[in-house]
Amino acid sequence: MKLNSCRMTGGFCVVAALACYLWWMVTQVVPVTLELASVLGMPVSAPVAWVVLTALAALLALGAGRVAR
Repeated sequence: MKLNSCRMTGGFCVVAALACYLWWMVTQVVPVTLELASVLGMPVSAPVAWVVLTALAALLALGAGRVAR
């Protein structure tokens, strides 16, 4: 199968978006979530925070796609 420039650009965008998502989660979202949870008195482990935040992001993305239709 021959790859054209549109497929290569799309693949690059997907890889770049995943890299940005991981960077943002590691540097900002998970640490802030863990700190907020500890302030509120709810101890949460980092893997649980990752799973919950990723599930919420997926639901938001899928819901936004449904609303846009």
